[in-house]
Order: sequence, then structure tokens, then C-alpha cells
Amino acid sequence: MLKKVFTFAALLLPLYCHADLFQAIKAYKSQNYVEAKAEFEQLVDSGNSGAAYFLALMALHTEAEQQDLVRAYAYFSLAVHLGEQSALNDIHRLEAELSESQKQQAADLYHQLQKHSLPGYTANEFEQPAWDNVRQRLKTVAPQYPLTLARKGLPGFTKSRFVVDKAGNVVYVKTIYSVPEDSSFAKVTENALMEWKFGQASDISIHKIQIDFGITVAGKDFPHLEKERKSSMVKALAESDWKAAFAGRAVSQLNTATLLSYLMNERNFYAVSGAAVVTPPTMADIDSIAYVKPGQGRKMPAFPGKALVQVNADQKIEKIESNLTPLPLAKGQSLPDLEPRYYRISPFNLHHGTQKPPMFAEDQMYLEALIAVPAEWTPTFWLDQAARNGVLAAQRARALDQPYWSEYLKRKNDADALGWYAIELLSENKLAEAKIALATAKNVGFKSTRALDALFQ
Repeated sequence: MLKKVFTFAALLLPLYCHADLFQAIKAYKSQNYVEAKAEFEQLVDSGNSGAAYFLALMALHTEAEQQDLVRAYAYFSLAVHLGEQSALNDIHRLEAELSESQKQQAADLYHQLQKHSLPGYTANEFEQPAWDNVRQRLKTVAPQYPLTLARKGLPGFTKSRFVVDKAGNVVYVKTIYSVPEDSSFAKVTENALMEWKFGQASDISIHKIQIDFGITVAGKDFPHLEKERKSSMVKALAESDWKAAFAGRAVSQLNTATLLSYLMNERNFYAVSGAAVVTPPTMADIDSIAYVKPGQGRKMPAFPGKALVQVNADQKIEKIESNLTPLPLAKGQSLPDLEPRYYRISPFNLHHGTQKPPMFAEDQMYLEALIAVPAEWTPTFWLDQAARNGVLAAQRARALDQPYWSEYLKRKNDADALGWYAIELLSENKLAEAKIALATAKNVGFKSTRALDALFQ
């Protein structure tokens, strides 16, 4: 039976001691400009739009440093590039004060800054292609639910990467991100994955997987207790972390991502970007978006990528986003018998639910109805904010799905990122380069194993 009082100490993530945007702004307001500038510059390097905005302000106002309108214009432009749309007003005001020569200098500086910056966050990003679509699974083992977390009725998930050798044995596993950030879920995940078996192949392969942990308690009181648990989370979000997350506190951004992971099934959503949402979801919001009809196959020309489409009241495509070009879909195209809403279209796997390698239909796609919600209500939005606020765990989690975060971490000599880069080179049969990359990774702290090292021999 779930406890009626949910203990959020087990849920919330630990406090990180690095300087975040909130602390940098605090230093700025305290007129500690040297410290503030150093912290803003560090955060801009990880794509923080707020830090770019404040660096522009510091260049604009003489109490912070000598006024530099060119530098201010360039950093305001960078802030817009990273998603701070309010900086457009500052750019328009500055344009009247800059000469054509200064505007060109500002443009040159902006392009230089942009070249070394991460892209801005984009809602509904398409994931990297899965690596595990070519190896047949011969044996899978489910992880054991940790007893301490089961007693609390605490659900969660892990995201892991693992390496399979040519013979089909799992030789290395690393949990990159888990909710809650408790080593219990990570440990049982890694133990279970090490027992998996795959079909033989000519090369080693890298796989990623999310494993969900959920617990259902028999008895008529369970729905009531589950709702009570969610109500407690909604209350904690509203009273504790939501405002602090918007204010730039990294730990609150992580906590918000964690709480939303429990409350929302992000796969069912289409995240709508625009004006910032300043209120968290209520229990009424959670209840209204709790159920989505299961996806289904739809007869249509097949394509290998994924697409997000908005269908209007005339049953025509109003908007389309995809990771594939060209696409056998177009704006204005008719999609009969569909309700006006957002949909995800992906390849239809004829072997779904089996141990066989995927086989995709040539005459149909998999269609899933989505619920439109504000981007700020999605866990990925806040995980990305925490990553841009300098939190390494969040950066590594984002790197699982976005290549630009992997590249960023490699530039920063992150041990795990360099280690996985070495493994990727090995999977591409670049043995000499892989050995050098592994040695580099170990020099900065990458923890290998004997089984993994043997692959590099």
C-alpha cells in the first residue's frame, strides 16, 4: 500500500554547487561585476540565453564596465539566437544608435559568438537514430525492482547505453540518467542489461534504452492513493520549484524536470513554444491530458524518418515538421478521417513486440495522436534548461538524444563523452583512432572495464 504522505526528499535531486544563472544574477545585482561577468561567460558557453542577455546589459550600462554598444548588440543577438525573444526589443532600440560600421562590427562579433555557441533549444526535437535496430535480441532480463523504492511506491526510469560485442554479449553498460537520481535503479538496470544476449554481427554495436519502473498495488484504494500522490507532486511543484526554476536556479530546474517526468507522459505530447507559461500544470490539467488513444497503422506511402503534423478542421495538413527531406507529405495535403490535432508519424514495425529485428511496412506508417501542451510543462524543456545552466548530469542526459550536446561535452574533455567517442570509433572499425581516444578518455577519468578494454586489443 502506498504511503499517504509522499516523501519528496527521495525524489528531489541533490544540490549542485556550481554557479548557476540565479547566483550570477545575484552577483550582478550586488554590483559584484567581476564575479558576475565570469559566471555569465561560463554559462554562455553552455548555451544559456539569460547569461547572454546579462552580458549584453553589462556592455550597455557603464556601471558594469566601459560601455560597448557593439558588444551589447552582439550579445543581445546571441540571446535571441538562444531563445530569449525579449532581447529583440533591445536590438531595435540599439539600431538607432549604431552607425553602419558599428552594425557590421556587431554582426561579425555575433557570428563569431554564434559559431562557438550551442543551438537554442527546440521543442519536439527528433532523437538521434537508435543504434539497436540491426541486432536481434535473443535474451532479455527484466531488472529487479529495488526493495527500498518499492516500499515507497516510487516509480521512475533509467536511460542507459551499452556495448555488444561481435558474439552478442553485453560487455559494458552505463546508466546516463535516472529518475529519481538514486543509484538503486541504475544498479539493477546495469545488472539486468549485462545478462542480455544478441545475435552475432560483424562489428560491435552501441545501444541505448529507457527502462521504466512502475508499481501497481492491488486493491480498490490504489487509484485514490495514486491521485493523492500526484496531487502532492503538483503542490510541491507550485509551491517550491516552479518560480525558482524560472529564476535560474539549476537545482529547481532539475527538480521540475523530475516532477514533470512523474506527472506527464512526454511521448503523448506536442510541445507548443511561444509566450512563456508562468503557471505550472494543475491537477485538473493533469487529469485532462492523462489519456491518449493508442497509435495505429495507417495506409500511406512509407518513409524512413519521422514527422510531426498538425491536421486542421478540414482534415488537411496545417503544419509539418520532420527529420527527413524530401518528404512524401506536404502542407495542404488531405489526411481523411483524422480529428483536428497534432500527430506523430513514424515507420510501422511489423515485428513490434517480438525479439526479431525490425521490419518496416512499405505501404503504411504508425500514427499517434498527440496532446498540445506548453513546452514549459514538459520534462525535456527543464532538463535542457538545467544543462544550459551548467549541470553536468543534465548535459550528459541531453547528449543521449542530441549530437550537439555530445560535441559540447567532448570539447569540455568530459570523461564519459570521450570514452563513448572512443567506443563509437571502434564500432566504425577505426581501431587506431579508437585506441588513442580511449587513452585520452582514461587520462581525464573515464572508467573502463577489462571486458571493454579487450575490445580495443
